[in-house]
Amino acid sequence: MTEYDRTLRQIDKILALVDSDQDGEALSALRVARRMMATQGISFTDLIGQAKRGRLISLRGLFSDNIRRFEEEIDALHQEINALNGEKALLELRITQQENETQRWKDIARESADKLWDIGSLAHAQAVLELETAQLEKPKAKSRQRRRAAG
Repeated sequence: MTEYDRTLRQIDKILALVDSDQDGEALSALRVARRMMATQGISFTDLIGQAKRGRLISLRGLFSDNIRRFEEEIDALHQEINALNGEKALLELRITQQENETQRWKDIARESADKLWDIGSLAHAQAVLELETAQLEKPKAKSRQRRRAAG
């Protein structure tokens, strides 16, 4: 066993006293543990890592309960993310459908406008043709009237 491991075991035993009902005893234990940690260059992060690995008995329950709770929260958040991703996919599908429907109506409107333009152009051409025909018929009608009048 290394010096580091011996120190961790000692700190573990001292930290068990932190849960004492006697405030003075708990505070004293915490101070002693901090001094030992400073001497060996051990941080609270190191202790957390050791507790997660199950090497510190006094902290095992503290971290295992919290870890379990956090893992449950993480699982719940993952489920929520999955549900939101499902909703997002549905909304994206609806948007695509609406865009397709919008494009369909634009195409219908464009085709209708083109047909109306063609109908208007034909009506205009027919009106011009009728006008030109009427203008051509006028001199012929006058000449017939003159022939009848003369004849």
